[in-house]
Amino acid sequence: MGHSITPNEDRQTSLATLASEINAHHQAAEAALNRGLEEAHKCGELLLEAKAACQHGTWQKWLADNFRGSTRTAQVYMRLANHWAEIEAKSADSALLSIDGAVKLLAAPNQLAQQEGVIFTHLLDRGRALRAIRDNRLYREQYRGFYAYCLGRWDMEREEVDLYIRAAELLEASA
Repeated sequence: MGHSITPNEDRQTSLATLASEINAHHQAAEAALNRGLEEAHKCGELLLEAKAACQHGTWQKWLADNFRGSTRTAQVYMRLANHWAEIEAKSADSALLSIDGAVKLLAAPNQLAQQEGVIFTHLLDRGRALRAIRDNRLYREQYRGFYAYCLGRWDMEREEVDLYIRAAELLEASA
């Protein structure tokens, strides 16, 4: 239920008392959040221990019969336990971290890797395409030279074209 504010006439609470009450509830909220994540971590450790103790092929049934949460919740708890050191390192600057917040912290590198994959693919594909056009002289029907083609068709200067081709060569060599 909501708390309505009444005029000061009805309440003789001083600002100092209000500040004290506000801070007490704030500390309780922080403690509850931190306690929730710590409990999820401990639950994840125990779930991992139980999974290791189950015979091959029996884990899902054991989980359904014995865990009062969903399979997804169990997976989240186990992921927290498996990556606890990473969570602690990434949340060192944050006083409050929920279970959802911890899961999002773990997701961040995967999103970075996905975006880096797009950049890698883009560089590689563009460089390969430009090299193929150059090496096979596919531009000759409409342009006198390769760099004239790149400038006229793609508005790319020679330096940019060469960078894409060189990047593709380097990426291919490192793969």
